Amino acid sequence: MPAGDLRPETGNWLLFGVVFIGLLLLFLCDMLYVLYLNKRLQITAVEAESANKAKTDFLSTMSHDIRTPMNAIIGLTAIAEKNLGDVGSTKDSLRKISLAGNHLLTLINDILDISKVESGKLKLSPLTFSIVETVENLVNISQPMIKEKNIEFSFHIDKIEKEYLYTDQLRLNQIYINILSNAIKYTEPGGSVSVDMRG
Repeated sequence: MPAGDLRPETGNWLLFGVVFIGLLLLFLCDMLYVLYLNKRLQITAVEAESANKAKTDFLSTMSHDIRTPMNAIIGLTAIAEKNLGDVGSTKDSLRKISLAGNHLLTLINDILDISKVESGKLKLSPLTFSIVETVENLVNISQPMIKEKNIEFSFHIDKIEKEYLYTDQLRLNQIYINILSNAIKYTEPGGSVSVDMRG
C-alpha cells in the first residue's frame, strides 16, 4: 500500500471542525435561551409577589378603615335605642348612622373592585366638597369610640380660607379616619384628644 494513502484527509478534519463549531453554537444558543427563560421567570415571580403584597396591604388597610364606621353604626344604634323617647336625639343618631353607612358602602365597593388591587393602582375620583362638613361628619362617626373610652374630645376650626376642595373625598376620609381612630385608640381612657383644623 502506498504511504500516501495512510495520510489523513484534510476534508475530514474540516468537516469535523464545522460540525464542532455548529454544535458549540447550538449549545451557546440553548444556554442563552435558558438564561432568558430564567430571567423571565424571575421577573414573573417578582411581579406575582408584588401583586400579592399589594393585595394584602390593600385588604389590611381596608379592614382597618371598615372598623370605624362599623363601630359608629353599632354605637349609634345603641344610643338611638336608649333614647327612643327623645325624637331629636334619635334623629341625630339616625343621621350619623346614615353617614357612617354611606362611608362603609363606599369602602366595600372599593374592596370589591379587585382590578384595583391586582394592578396595584387605585383610581382617584375627584369631586368638589366642603372640607369642614366632611371633617365634622367624620368626627361624628368617631363619637361612639370617644364615649366608650371616656375621652375628652375637642374640635376647633380656625381661619379656613378655602373651605371647598377638589380631590378624592374617599381617600381624604380614609386618611383622616386613620389619624383620628389611631389617636383615640392609643389614648388612655380618661385622656384627651384635640383636633385643630386650619386652612
